[in-house]
Amino acid sequence: MRVWLASVDSAVVDTAVCNRTERDRAAGFGSAEAGRRWLRGRATLRLVLGRAVGASPESLAFGTAPGGKPSLLDHLGVHFNFSHSGGWLAVAVADHPVGIDIEAPRRLVRPSLLADRLFADDLRGRSAWGLLPAAEQTLALLQRWTRAEALLKATGEGLGGGVGTAEARLLGRGWKVRDLDLGPSLAGAVAASASPSWEIEGPHLL
Repeated sequence: MRVWLASVDSAVVDTAVCNRTERDRAAGFGSAEAGRRWLRGRATLRLVLGRAVGASPESLAFGTAPGGKPSLLDHLGVHFNFSHSGGWLAVAVADHPVGIDIEAPRRLVRPSLLADRLFADDLRGRSAWGLLPAAEQTLALLQRWTRAEALLKATGEGLGGGVGTAEARLLGRGWKVRDLDLGPSLAGAVAASASPSWEIEGPHLL
């Protein structure tokens, strides 16, 4: 599995590789800046996937797999997933279903309620979280969230599958999740089937 990480605000990308549908979608955002950032993220995704499959970024055609996961129509043996948060974009590419999620630290309005949800099947973990210094609690919650969401994206369930029970349900059903070392500014995780065994190559910075 290969993982790429890019700052949408600083990555050198040419948004001309995006198609008309993508440009129209960007134009429909609430602000011009939000639209430009989304389009730069889309161009970065095309650049990463183009390198992965040996094709020009503008030639890639996207579809939707069962469960709403994005797919490459002309490269069905290549699986990918992506996530964006706080101006960062992460992309995972593999030859089997994969999920990735990143979260930039931010102020949580009611962290205790989120902890109750995320540790629904892990009372020991919930207690341990409550003993952490306040400064570490937010990052710990976001790391837990990325693990759950990466699993749900890998399986195609999406958030409707329930973040609070994802690890308890899926890690015992042939799925595996690993944390990404992205430094103090980001929490992240990737997930895929446990068999065959896989290792993470990256994250590569763009």
